[in-house]
Amino acid sequence: MPSSTPTREILKRDLLELDPFGTYQQKAELYEPFLQRPVLASTLDVPVIQQTDIRLWTGANRDWNIEGTNAADVNSELDPGGGVALATTGNDDDQIILVPADPINGIAQSPWGTMSWGDDPRFEGMFFFQGAIADFLFQHALALTPTLDIVTDDDQLKFQASTDGLVSTTNYTVIQSVGGVDTEIDTGVAIEGNKRARLCIEIDDRFIPQFLIDGVSVYTGVDVTAGTGIPPAFSPFTGLQALTAQEKRFFVRLLRGTRDWRNSA
Repeated sequence: MPSSTPTREILKRDLLELDPFGTYQQKAELYEPFLQRPVLASTLDVPVIQQTDIRLWTGANRDWNIEGTNAADVNSELDPGGGVALATTGNDDDQIILVPADPINGIAQSPWGTMSWGDDPRFEGMFFFQGAIADFLFQHALALTPTLDIVTDDDQLKFQASTDGLVSTTNYTVIQSVGGVDTEIDTGVAIEGNKRARLCIEIDDRFIPQFLIDGVSVYTGVDVTAGTGIPPAFSPFTGLQALTAQEKRFFVRLLRGTRDWRNSA
């Protein structure tokens, strides 16, 4: 293996400046293409192991769980197009939410749940909505709790796709809450069915959030710490809620998360 030289070090430094989101051992980086389907936390944490449990574990994702009103393992399946297909059960207000896997017997199962998401993070997802865009609420978020609303958390950063919100629109909206003050902004970018969308939330080293759709910034928020310098204990989640009594389905092609080591211990 070639030894390090001054030229190599200069090139490495220049690459970091040119592509700060590249992988040059300067970031904690998580990547989830969903090669295994997420299931309920209770499916993975049972008191007595049965043969059926082992079969479920074999195909279960260890980093992400599903949860939400009436969510069930049958609502999560691997998709031939890549990633995972998630659906609600078929009742009004049913939900299916992807969350970092719960600890089992007090032991953390997922780095998605242990990594700090308040200090220079980036949370990105690639999604696909099937059919008409109507009668559902979708969120991709960094928040204090995995709740599909605007009012629960005093601090949150969210993309939302729904006509149900402070801003009624067929476009994506972005939501920022700081200390209980909620702001929802229309991005002007239409929500489209049967078309892939890439949504990204990132917070810089000044604690200022950026919201990007397909790589383009659509909104710059305000200091998430409200000037304290202490970021909220954010956690990532992505979820869907039906707003009518019928199944609603969406597809998660991948999730990606990073945190910059250069600004942390």
